Amino acid sequence: MIISNGIGYSKKGRTAFITGLSGNPNQKDATQPIYEDLTSTNLWANWGADNQLPITMTKTIEGCGVLMSAIDGKARFGLGRGVKPFRIVETKPDGSEVLEPVYNTEVEDWLEESNMFFQSFALFKDMIGFGNYHGRFRFNNAGDKIGLFVRDDVSEFRYEKEKDGKITKTFLCADWSKTPSTSDKSLIETPLLPWIGPSQYLTSIKPEQRKAAQFAITGRLPGWNRHYYSMPTWYAAKKWVDIAMGVPDMKAAMFENNIRLKYVVIVYDEYWDLVYGSQWAAFTPEEKQQKQEELFQSIDDWLVGSQNAYKSVYIPGTLDKVSGKGLQYIEIKPIDDTTKQGELLPDSAAANSEILFALMMNPALMGADTPGGPYSGGAGSGSNIREAALVQVMIQEFERQQISRILNIVKKVNGWPADIVWRFPGLVLTTLDTGKSTKEVQTGG
Repeated sequence: MIISNGIGYSKKGRTAFITGLSGNPNQKDATQPIYEDLTSTNLWANWGADNQLPITMTKTIEGCGVLMSAIDGKARFGLGRGVKPFRIVETKPDGSEVLEPVYNTEVEDWLEESNMFFQSFALFKDMIGFGNYHGRFRFNNAGDKIGLFVRDDVSEFRYEKEKDGKITKTFLCADWSKTPSTSDKSLIETPLLPWIGPSQYLTSIKPEQRKAAQFAITGRLPGWNRHYYSMPTWYAAKKWVDIAMGVPDMKAAMFENNIRLKYVVIVYDEYWDLVYGSQWAAFTPEEKQQKQEELFQSIDDWLVGSQNAYKSVYIPGTLDKVSGKGLQYIEIKPIDDTTKQGELLPDSAAANSEILFALMMNPALMGADTPGGPYSGGAGSGSNIREAALVQVMIQEFERQQISRILNIVKKVNGWPADIVWRFPGLVLTTLDTGKSTKEVQTGG
């Protein structure tokens, strides 16, 4: 058994044993529900049994290439060229819209000052990667308008425990591994806007009470048996994520620990007597070792390298007078390489596809036809990729609606034109018969 960095490999049974990938010994198996800890005496609801689940998920995402890139890719599909204000001119019978851009200096400045392109991208990744998001509205010093929106690192927030069926605040902390106290300055409490009627709630507060105030807004995926935090869809494929992470480690361990010999060189004792005669017995052990290393190096130099291909090796030998067989003093035995090419790669390909399926992302968009096989997703066809991209843009409507919800609250509180709608312009691939390779589309929000 070969064991390296938690990876085991049995050369006899050709069996891989993968364990300890999360780096967290307290992490539960992916087949077991991960509930919030509702028995804690703290004011907040723990996210996971040990309140470290988002940290564990972060390590998993950052340690799995296909998972990391798929979350990033889905966010890019949803974001397009960023959220923009439009006005609906006409809605056609088929449901398509005729839009015109809205040029409003106040709106454009607000989007720019809040860096909504970057923050929208981050919110997309929060929803896809963690199933939750957390942000804050900051009112201006006069208290009459929302001055900025700030997206927070989703792994740093926790909900207050329910009181009479309501959650009225959230907590932010940069390091939840150390349980903070309510008097700790690193713990930030923020009033939480209600799920229903958030803009009405804000407009009901007098401006003098809103001066420089902050209010939290959160979102999560709809689900079941979750009091506080949703689980991302990819977590259903957690075992496949473990495999995808384990295969590179296993391959590295195999290359590091398995010696793939090309030759075995045997130098018999008679060789040294033949070359050095009686002097060999008089050599010190150090001198004998030096002579052996010189011979080994010369043979190795002769055998290794493309320029030495097809060269002849002259080996001294003698004839056994009793048996009549030839005896050689140096024997060189070539060894066939029995390494199975592409070992474990089909498992890696299957894991990659299962992860993408759990994320509702067509493997064709990730070029998942290499390694090939039934898990390739049919990548390679231009039409397939084009249609998959269109479907992917539509799938991200849920996340776009979350951004629109945030901006609609700002629109109502700040008194922006009521007919503004939020759309996410983007480019999609087209067929060659359209005369151009891309066209602009406006996706909802």
